[in-house]
Amino acid sequence: MDLEIERKKLLIEFDILDTKTEEMFDNITEIASKICETPIAMITLIDDKKQFFKSKIGINTYRTSIEHSFCKVAIEKSDKIFIVEDATIDERFKKNPMVVGSPNIVSYYGVPLVSKSGIAYGTLCVFDNQINTLSENQIEILIRLAKTVENLINLRSKSKFLDAYQLKIERYSKNMEDFTYMAVHDLKAPLRGIDSFVKMLEKKHKEIWDEKDEKYISFILQSTTKMFNLIQDLLEYSKRTTDKSNFEEFDLKALIDDIFDNTTFEIKHKNPILTCQEMPILFSSKIAFTVIFNNLINNGLKYQPDNQIPKIDIKSIKDEMNWIFTISDNGIGIESDYFDEIFKPLTRLHGNSKYEGTGLGLAICKKIIEDLNGHITVDSVLGEGTTFTLKIPKN
Repeated sequence: MDLEIERKKLLIEFDILDTKTEEMFDNITEIASKICETPIAMITLIDDKKQFFKSKIGINTYRTSIEHSFCKVAIEKSDKIFIVEDATIDERFKKNPMVVGSPNIVSYYGVPLVSKSGIAYGTLCVFDNQINTLSENQIEILIRLAKTVENLINLRSKSKFLDAYQLKIERYSKNMEDFTYMAVHDLKAPLRGIDSFVKMLEKKHKEIWDEKDEKYISFILQSTTKMFNLIQDLLEYSKRTTDKSNFEEFDLKALIDDIFDNTTFEIKHKNPILTCQEMPILFSSKIAFTVIFNNLINNGLKYQPDNQIPKIDIKSIKDEMNWIFTISDNGIGIESDYFDEIFKPLTRLHGNSKYEGTGLGLAICKKIIEDLNGHITVDSVLGEGTTFTLKIPKN
């Protein structure tokens, strides 16, 4: 294995050569200089042509060639620390320009920085322009500081990788969102066309159609409506409703009251009842909370036994970190075997003939709540009702 090639590859992966100073590294060189009582301290990184100073104290340049590098010799050794007590009499360094000229190095202590794969790629080192014999305690601290530098470089590399990966995900998500909007638009148009033409045919030929014809037309119109609702729900499922740019202050109780009024407009004859305690003023995504409560309230009203007054009870409490909301109904309930299944996309427990829906409502709620760093659970007794519990962080 060519160590110089491997070292160069490693430094490229770290993406740290020729980069700006960073406070976390400067703090370490400052500590090293004070602990070892030396005027010069550096974090060096060495490729095949030069040594680059990621951090430095007591020297002006940011890079030098490796021909006269103390650190190059240090990383070629297998010792924990490379020590030159007096460079002026050391055959390897006494004619070195950095010894006979500025900065007039006499004593050098360098701890190699080593990757997890065992490749030395730089040093944490200190210099003095007079003989400086470090104590065992000073040497031990210098070695520990070097280990900290290694960890910081690894974390820095992972952080940059995660940032790049996050950016890639965001771009992919944005592209998918744009694609979804275009697809929904393209799908809605022909559906509207089918719906309009069928209604025109119904109006034109209604007098000559028999009962079967009416039934077929009704089936077509119902199917287009269901497809339109499915497309709309798919759009809601794909929306980034929890983007912080959408955050605003709003009164949750007023929002719930509006949702209940709109949802119950067509079933006023059933005298639906809403019991809603005092709710908080939130700073969050109003779009997200609208979708969540609209789905849960609508479900509570829809999945009801015949000839029963629908009742919805909404409560809120808070702990130190979270808002906790419960949405309860007196509906038909859910078997415990399906508590996990109901949150999966396109899951339906009942046929459309009894209860219409697309099977996406609860999946949408779960996705949005998780995007808000919260979670949703369900508890239900078959034939008695269902309670959904939302736990959403305050911040």
